[in-house]
Amino acid sequence: MLACAAPGIHLGLSGRDPVRLREVATACRALAAEVRCQSIEVTERQDMATWFRALDADRPVDLLVANASIAIERGGAMGLDGAVTRRIFATNAEGVLNSVFPLLPKMRHRRAGQIAIMASLAGFVGMPGTPACNGSKAALPVRAASLRHQLCVEAIGVCVICPGFIDTPVDARDAGARRFQASSDRAACLIIRGIPRNRARIAFPILIRAAIWAAGILPAGLVASLLRRPMPAD
Repeated sequence: MLACAAPGIHLGLSGRDPVRLREVATACRALAAEVRCQSIEVTERQDMATWFRALDADRPVDLLVANASIAIERGGAMGLDGAVTRRIFATNAEGVLNSVFPLLPKMRHRRAGQIAIMASLAGFVGMPGTPACNGSKAALPVRAASLRHQLCVEAIGVCVICPGFIDTPVDARDAGARRFQASSDRAACLIIRGIPRNRARIAFPILIRAAIWAAGILPAGLVASLLRRPMPAD
């Protein structure tokens, strides 16, 4: 959000961690942005609807970035746990829907607005170590593409953001992935540049994007064999 913060910009920020949320809000205000924030759990559909409707009533929302994600599985065994899988899907997939649908009638009434759905390159391939996370992310690019087709006639833009490994605390746990990471500043730059252009898909880094493309055309048995091999560490 720091990449969006500037004088004359009004930001509505929500998140489940009130301490981190306040830190981000303070940093955005230091850049002269006006900020409203609300600590809220994205899986609480009614609470999310109330928050977004109040936000839009105060000032019409022209850009919605729907970003809801947790990564609590490490190793394939947790991906076989039904409770873990349902929790991940509730946040990563339904959490995005809980962000989009409260504002959709407002944007359609105004025939204006931009929706950016945060997905992941992980949603294009089934990784043995994070099956629930991959599965939850897989639904988002197709849903975003369908929504884009439906809303383009109403002058509402929709794009899907598909990052790979980013230099964040979450990906820092995967030592072997570091060589493929994009910096958080680079990621923010690509996203902020792509959204105003209403790009259908904003996917990066390029090496991971190319690997995902290759996995889609290689024989399934070969891809499965490669994925089962441990990723070498630095």
